[in-house]
Order: sequence, then C-alpha cells, then structure tokens
Amino acid sequence: MIWGLAGTLFILLAILIWLLLRMKKRNLKLYLTLPLSLVLFAMSAGIIPLFTRLTSSPWNSIRLFAPDIAYMTLGIVASLAWMGLVLMYGTLVNRRKHLESVTRRA
Repeated sequence: MIWGLAGTLFILLAILIWLLLRMKKRNLKLYLTLPLSLVLFAMSAGIIPLFTRLTSSPWNSIRLFAPDIAYMTLGIVASLAWMGLVLMYGTLVNRRKHLESVTRRA
C-alpha cells in the first residue's frame, strides 16, 4: 500500500510540474479544463472520506498508527487540489487574454 501511494504521489507531482511548465505555451479550452479542474477539486475533497470508509478506520487512527500513509494521502489530496487550481488559473488567464485580444481588434 505504501508503494502504491508513493507511486501515485510521484506521478501526480510530475503531472503538476508538467502543467506548470506548459501552462503558458498551451491554449487551454474553457469547456474542457474548467470541468476537469472541478473534478480534481471534488476528488481531492473525497479521497480521505473514501479512504477511511474503505479501510474501516477513522482518520485519527490512521494518522496515529500509520503516519506515513496519512502523510502520503495528504500529499495526494494536496497535489490534486493544486492541479485543479493550476488548471483553473491557466484557463481563466488564457480566457482573459483571448477576450482582451478580441476587444482590441474591434
């Protein structure tokens, strides 16, 4: 379980870094990235309740007896939330630039 969480966290952090590096070069589409960012936020909000339900253990017990798993789970939650923020920010900035260029032409 620890290796799975560590691998998931590593992959999510790699995707987050890739998104940060590629955000200025890409023309993000509002109709694709805005729902995706909302899904990422919902996933980040639902991971800990889902994890506690699947393991049948309260979160306080997981934090006390398996702090490594708790920290990796919190890292995954934070990574998903940051990915949602980066996508939403990039989408809104690109949308604003597009609207400014359209109004300058008119």
